[in-house]
Amino acid sequence: MALSGTRGPAGQIQIVVCTTVTTRVRRGRKLVKGTQKRCTSRLVSSPGRFASARGARASVSRRGIVYAAGVVTHAGLVLLARRPLAAGRYALTLTLNRAGHTTTISETLTIG
Repeated sequence: MALSGTRGPAGQIQIVVCTTVTTRVRRGRKLVKGTQKRCTSRLVSSPGRFASARGARASVSRRGIVYAAGVVTHAGLVLLARRPLAAGRYALTLTLNRAGHTTTISETLTIG
C-alpha cells in the first residue's frame, strides 16, 4: 500500500541548553552561595548537526570510590559495575574529550 498526498509543513526542533549558575541565597539572616540550573530553549526549523556525547567516559562514584564505569554509545549510557551499589547518593561524572579540550560534567544520582 503506497501513501500519497501533499507534503506537510516542516517540523520544528526545540533546542534546550542548561547551565549551572552561582547565585546568592538568603538562609535566615545570612547570604550564602548556592547553585541553580538555568535552561533556555529555542525553536529551530532548519536541519542541522547536533553534537553528541558519544565516546564520553562515564563513572558512578561516592567519596572517591568508583562503583561503576563505562562509556556513552549510540545505544545510550553503558556502565559496568565494579562493586555492589547500595541505596544512597552518588556522583555521575561524564568526561568528554573534543579537539584536545577535556570537559567534565557531574550530576547527583540517587539510588533507592
